Amino acid sequence: MHVPWFSRISVNYIVALPCSLLAPHSSLCSIHDTKASKIHVTSAHSRTRKFMGNAQSAEQEGHERWQAEERAREEQRRREQEAHERWQAEERAREEQRRREQEAHERWQAEERTREEQRWREQEAHERWQAEERAREEQRRREQAEHERWQAEEARRCADEARRQAEHERWRMEEEQRRIENERWEAEESRKRAEEELRRVEEERQRAEEERRRAEHAKWEAEEQRRRADEERQRAEAERWRAEEERRRSDEEKQRAQQEKERAEEASRVAEAQRRQADEERRRAEEAQRRAEEERRRAEEDSKRAEEERQRAEEAKEKARAAQEDAERASAAAESAAEEAQLAQQEAEKNLKAGIRPVIWPTEEEIRIHKERLQYHEGRLHFAVAGIAGSGKSSLINALRGISNSHKGAARVGVTETTRIVARYPDSNSERPFVWYDVPGAGTLAIPDWQYFNDYGLYIFDAIIVLFDNRFTETDIALLRNAALFQIPTYIVRSKSTQHIANLMMDLDFGEDEDEGSCLTTARQAYITETRDSVAHNLCEAELPGQRAYLITAKEILCEVVKGSMPKGIIDEVELLDDMLQEAHSHH
Repeated sequence: MHVPWFSRISVNYIVALPCSLLAPHSSLCSIHDTKASKIHVTSAHSRTRKFMGNAQSAEQEGHERWQAEERAREEQRRREQEAHERWQAEERAREEQRRREQEAHERWQAEERTREEQRWREQEAHERWQAEERAREEQRRREQAEHERWQAEEARRCADEARRQAEHERWRMEEEQRRIENERWEAEESRKRAEEELRRVEEERQRAEEERRRAEHAKWEAEEQRRRADEERQRAEAERWRAEEERRRSDEEKQRAQQEKERAEEASRVAEAQRRQADEERRRAEEAQRRAEEERRRAEEDSKRAEEERQRAEEAKEKARAAQEDAERASAAAESAAEEAQLAQQEAEKNLKAGIRPVIWPTEEEIRIHKERLQYHEGRLHFAVAGIAGSGKSSLINALRGISNSHKGAARVGVTETTRIVARYPDSNSERPFVWYDVPGAGTLAIPDWQYFNDYGLYIFDAIIVLFDNRFTETDIALLRNAALFQIPTYIVRSKSTQHIANLMMDLDFGEDEDEGSCLTTARQAYITETRDSVAHNLCEAELPGQRAYLITAKEILCEVVKGSMPKGIIDEVELLDDMLQEAHSHH
C-alpha cells in the first residue's frame, strides 16, 4: 500500500526527536543515573507509540481522505474527459458547420460570380439596347422631322388640293346651277311646247270641226248634186258650170290643204277625191247619180275621220296636259336637285373645313382597270397586306406563303419602305386558293393616307390584312373604315410580338428571385391584354365595330405553322390561318 510522504517524515521525525533533543545536553546524561534514563526512555517510547498510533490513525484517515480525494479527482478527470469529449464532439460539429458554411459561401460566391456575369451580360445587353434605342430614337427623330416636313408639305398640298377641290366644287356647283337653270328653262320650254301643242291640238280640233262642217256641206252638196243630176240632161251648160265651180272649189280646197301643213292626210285625199269626182261629173254627166252617192259616202267617211281627228285631238290634249305635268314635275325635280346640290356643296365645304376627306367611289371602268392590272382571277381569294411603312408586310407575306425571306421567289424586305407598287405573289402551295399582294406602306411622303385606299385599288380585294408593329395608328383606322364602306373583310394583325414581349420583360420590375419562366408568362399575358385592349379602344373611338386582333410572335414561327408544325410559344398564328381558310370557304 502506498504510504503518503508526510507520514514517513512524521515517523522519522518522531523517532529521531529524543536524540535531537538530548544531543545538545549530552553532558547532562552522564550526571543522571541509568534508571532515570530508562524511565525517561520508556516514557519516550510510550509517547512515541502513542504518537505512532495517533499517526497511523491520522495516516489511515489521511489515506482515506486521499482515496476520497483521488476518487473525486478521478470523477473530476472523468467529468473533464466527458466534457473534453463533448467539446471535441461540439468542435467537430462546429468544424462541420464551418465546412458547410464554407461550402455554402463558396456556392454563394459562385452564384454571385454567375449573377455578376449575368448582370454584366444584361448590362452589356442593356447598353446595346440603349445604343440601339438611341439609334432608333435618332431614327424616330429623323423620321419625325421628315414626317413633320411631310406633314407641312402635305398640309400645303392638302390646302392646295382643298382649294382646287373647293374651286372645282364651286365650278361643279355653278355647272349644276347652270344645268338646273337649263333644266328649268327646258321645263319652261317643254311647258311652252305643251301649251303650243295644246293650241295646235285645239286648232286641229277646230280644223277637224271645220272639216266636219265641210263634210256636212259636202254631203249637202252631194244631195244637191243628186237633185241636180235629175236636171243634168236638160241643163248641160249649167252642169258644166257647176263642174267648173266644183273644180274651182277643189282647187281652193287643195290650196287650203297646202296652206295647212298639219292638216290630216285623209282630208287631202277627200279633197282630191272631190276634185276627181268633179272632173268625172264634168266628163260623164250620166254618172252624176253614182258620183252623188259616192260623194255622200265620202262625206260620211269624212265625218267619221273628223270624229277620229277630234278623238286624236282629245288624246293630244291629254298628252299635252301630261307633258305639262311632266314639265312641272321636272321643274320641281330640278329645284329639288338644286337644293340638294346646294346642301351637298355646304356639306362638302363644311367637311373640307373640318379636314374630312370625301369618299370617292370608283367607277366600273376603274374597277375593271385595277383588276386587270393586278391580275385578279375569279375563283381565287385575293389578300392584300397593308399598313404603315416598316411594319413587316413583306416578311408576313413570305411567312404566310411558307417561305423564308432569303427564298428566290420571296417578297423583297428592307428597313425602309422597299415597295413602290402593288406586288402580286401567288401562294407556294397550289392547293391553297390564296393570292398575296404586298401593298406599299401608307403614311409616307409619296402616299397620303386619305388617297391610299383608292390610289392602289384596295377596293378590288376579297380580304385585307391590316398590319401594325408598335401602335395602332389613324392610318390603320382609315384602312378599316374604307374597307367597311366597301364591305371587305379585314384582319388586324400585330407583328414582332416576341421582340415586344422581351422589351416588356426588361421594362417590368421583376425581383431577382423570380423565375424566368413565370416572368415570361406574366410579360406575355400583359402584352396580349394590352394590345387587344388598345385595339378595342381605338375601334370604339373611331365608331367602328369591334373585331379580333391577331398577335404573331415571329415570322419564322408563323412559317413553321403554315408548313404544318406546332412550335412552342405561338399566340394567334393557328387561329389566323383557320379564319382565313374559313373566309376562303365562305367566299367560294
